Amino acid sequence: MSQAKQQPPRIDYLNLFLDQAPLALRISGRCMDPLIRHGAAVQIRRQSRYWPGDVLVIREQSGRYLCHRLLGYYPKGGGLRYLTQSDNGRKPDNAAPRSAIIGRVTGGECAGVIARPPLLHRLRALGRFGRFALGAPARRLSRAAGRTRIPAP
Repeated sequence: MSQAKQQPPRIDYLNLFLDQAPLALRISGRCMDPLIRHGAAVQIRRQSRYWPGDVLVIREQSGRYLCHRLLGYYPKGGGLRYLTQSDNGRKPDNAAPRSAIIGRVTGGECAGVIARPPLLHRLRALGRFGRFALGAPARRLSRAAGRTRIPAP
């Protein structure tokens, strides 16, 4: 009888560092231009709460990190799912659980409105979230209609 090789526990060092102090990360990509430019170093800080309009760093299931704006959140599966979207994006990202949020951008080489989003940015984020939420029933119906077979006469 052979024994399976036991894997060492995975340690998320990024979260360990953030528990101690803010962390600086370099941004790659242009999805948040012109407020955060490609190559900018931004400061990330963990928060107890995140609000629509905040710019968050989120770890996708693929392991890639996103720096996108929080549109809103909704309950699902006993927890909250956070919906983000890049400022230059056409549609929201896949909703992420709280455990995927690394932190909020609080400063660094970015526009001041990123660190302290004004009311207009928060309202714009909520508007995008509302469009997503109102479109959800229509998306579910169209998916269900696509699975329904109508018998031939």
